[in-house]
Amino acid sequence: MSSKSKINIGLIGLGSWAKKAYVPALAEIQDFVSIKAVAAKSQKTRDLAKNIFKENILIFEDYENLIKNSQIDAVMIGLPRKITPDATKIALDKNLNIFVEPPFGSQNLSDEILKIASSYNKIFHVDVELRYLPVITKCLDLINSGALGKVLKTSVILECDWFQHASDNVKKTNEFVKGLSTWYIDLIDLFSNHTPKRIDVFGTSENQIDQISFGNVLIEYSDNYIGEWNFNLNKTKIFNLKLNLLGSKGQLETNLLEGTYTFNNNKNDSSYGTVKASSPTLGFVGMRESIKAFIEAIQNGEQSLSNATSYNNIHILLNGISKSIETNQSIKIN
Repeated sequence: MSSKSKINIGLIGLGSWAKKAYVPALAEIQDFVSIKAVAAKSQKTRDLAKNIFKENILIFEDYENLIKNSQIDAVMIGLPRKITPDATKIALDKNLNIFVEPPFGSQNLSDEILKIASSYNKIFHVDVELRYLPVITKCLDLINSGALGKVLKTSVILECDWFQHASDNVKKTNEFVKGLSTWYIDLIDLFSNHTPKRIDVFGTSENQIDQISFGNVLIEYSDNYIGEWNFNLNKTKIFNLKLNLLGSKGQLETNLLEGTYTFNNNKNDSSYGTVKASSPTLGFVGMRESIKAFIEAIQNGEQSLSNATSYNNIHILLNGISKSIETNQSIKIN
């Protein structure tokens, strides 16, 4: 990282995610950043912020007051998705560098935000942290070298027990699945230079016919590129996250949690290796790398890889996923 002047940061929200990921990651690079302000709705959380950051912190109950009345360069927004767009729009109006957790609620406001941010003169970084994993960088290097040939299909496989945290309400549960898809659909889109044309969600549940806990999302792109997210959220005591790439010259299999990869080409030659994410894990693999990318983007004055333009593709696909779940039909992407 550059030794330029410290970047003053305001944390909007200090929930469990911010405490697990943001606070320790920023503490590791305190030569480059300083947390100057925290906005939290509850008195308990505001008291906690005072305890964590001592006297060198401004505490706000309302995020609008933090954005408008503290001397900061950037905000990191970790709020419930229904209010994330409002906080983000205020930060855009204040011309701050923005790190924000997806997905966004409020369709119309989200569309406006992404349109504004696509030509923003400050950094707009969406926290889709998996694309910053070192093993994903290795995949991109192999593709760019020509070893894999033309990428024909990307598959992401998730097995976990996260369905236990879902609501019994069918609509809320399906919204949970849609929101969760953000990070995995992003990986599919990352390896595509094509335009999405159609999306299908095939899902079911062991309990209710209209509730989704396992299934797959299939995305058809132009030029015959296919993306597929396969998920099973009911796998007790199992946590697997894999990404497989099929190319015209071979295939690449990765374990995103372990950072391992195996490449086999059509001549039966193979190579393998391990490029682990930094440790210890802060919240989820890739979070430290994502936060570092945000800070470096501010220092360099160049948008990160998860900017508004790249995320807008995911935003469109998420809308298609929602419609496919609601209608149980294939959805054409305009």
